[in-house]
Amino acid sequence: MKTLIIYTSKTGTTEKCAKKLSAALKSETRLLKLRDAAKENLGAYDAIIFGSYIHIGKVPSKLQKFIGKHPELMEKKLGLFLCMGDTAEKLDEYLANNFNERFLNHCSVKGYFGGEFNFEKMGFVIRKMIKKMSEGKELPSVKVENIESFARKFEG
Repeated sequence: MKTLIIYTSKTGTTEKCAKKLSAALKSETRLLKLRDAAKENLGAYDAIIFGSYIHIGKVPSKLQKFIGKHPELMEKKLGLFLCMGDTAEKLDEYLANNFNERFLNHCSVKGYFGGEFNFEKMGFVIRKMIKKMSEGKELPSVKVENIESFARKFEG
């Protein structure tokens, strides 16, 4: 099985998770940034996994537009993962608010990979706001066990 992982990353966390997922999958896998996906022949792949970050409850509109422009995706095995600083309990809410039901129902696996606050890549105001809001709280982290579980379920 040839698998394509298309991801969009704002501060590098989703890219890091996509690479970990690629390493965990046993199938032949290619990683591709969303900005380069328009030129890709999707027909060359048996399966496609999408990965995105969540920012203020939303995935980037460019991801939603890409999925909407490619009805042939519904002929592929699909997976979807989100990286976010929020908890796993919010996954279903974010999925429902950002993707149509038909697409979600077609995804064989949907996953929460955790997140990180990459302060070096944040603007000054956002960095200060996040630091203030997270004082005394446990900072989010990438959930490697979730990535490995996703890979097993996707290939199972």
